[in-house]
Amino acid sequence: RTAHVGRRPLMFETANPQAVATFEENVVAYLKKRPEIRVFQLWPPDGCIWSESPEARALGSPSERMRLLVGSLSRAFDAAGLKPRVEFLAYQGYTQPPKNMNFPKETIVDFCPIRRTYEFPLDDAAVPENRKLNADLRGWLARFPGQVREYSYYARYRWCSLPVALPTEIGQDMKYWRRIGEVGASIYSEPGNWLALEVNHLAFARALWEKDFDAEGWYHRYLRARFGNAAEPMARYFSLGTRITFGALATRRLTGRLSSYNSLLAQAKQAMHEASATVSGGSARWAVEKLAWQVDYVGLALQLREAEAAGNSPEQVRALEQKIQTLTSAHANDGTYLPGNRLWLMNHRARRRRVKIQGA
Repeated sequence: RTAHVGRRPLMFETANPQAVATFEENVVAYLKKRPEIRVFQLWPPDGCIWSESPEARALGSPSERMRLLVGSLSRAFDAAGLKPRVEFLAYQGYTQPPKNMNFPKETIVDFCPIRRTYEFPLDDAAVPENRKLNADLRGWLARFPGQVREYSYYARYRWCSLPVALPTEIGQDMKYWRRIGEVGASIYSEPGNWLALEVNHLAFARALWEKDFDAEGWYHRYLRARFGNAAEPMARYFSLGTRITFGALATRRLTGRLSSYNSLLAQAKQAMHEASATVSGGSARWAVEKLAWQVDYVGLALQLREAEAAGNSPEQVRALEQKIQTLTSAHANDGTYLPGNRLWLMNHRARRRRVKIQGA
């Protein structure tokens, strides 16, 4: 059972030899009963807190401690005659490569830059978050003896099932990862909002296999195949929705003023109206009708942001939250909305972090 501090899980004390031995014994016993397993994923709890005990800090940073744990577990596998490779994460607060790269060459590292900015390619040096994480990635590639793979978040949970379409950025990233030496990639996904982020999933899969992936050409064909004669207004809707999501909603740094997004919202509503009015029958109509409600979700989300920026009363804010909950609950797990993606909770967390939101 994982211990927690508040809501955050704790990584077990890797400086405790007895704890490490117990962990390894349990993993070995598990794998002996499951000989079909070829890769064992050593993934700490999501968002975990690493120990700050004197013994743990003496071992070094979380990256250094992960290296020690990977090495110890690999030796335990060898001693038990087990063949699975160890796959581990470079994630959250421990993406920086350790100074000591004494890993077995059979190991795999999944580089997970969850804190990057997805509006721009990872190698965009003008984006501070991406510049730092790209340097970490290149550090792994320069010295890690095993395989380096990318774990991406082009269907990120904190986007709250809002419209985000990034085929061009995905194509640029994939070509870059291939060029610098990564050997594979995967993408976080959820079935509950698959259709809302389908374009990213499909673009990612195609770019993964096609070395010379033509993102613009593929996106044009995707829109025609999915939405038929409503392809053009749906392209406008996705473009506008992505700008609103990244600029004002699923962000900790507002881009511009909130009032500027109302005109974008009006254009997005018009685009969705045109798509609904012009789409032919069959699967194209089904897809448009399935997504049509989301423009109202975007509108309510903007109202919530504006209410908080204006300092509206808690009762007014809660009323908007209730409207969002009522709307999204009607679409839970229907392919367009993932339950638990509570935009207003994310906003409250951001406010507690003293994120400055400019007024409307």
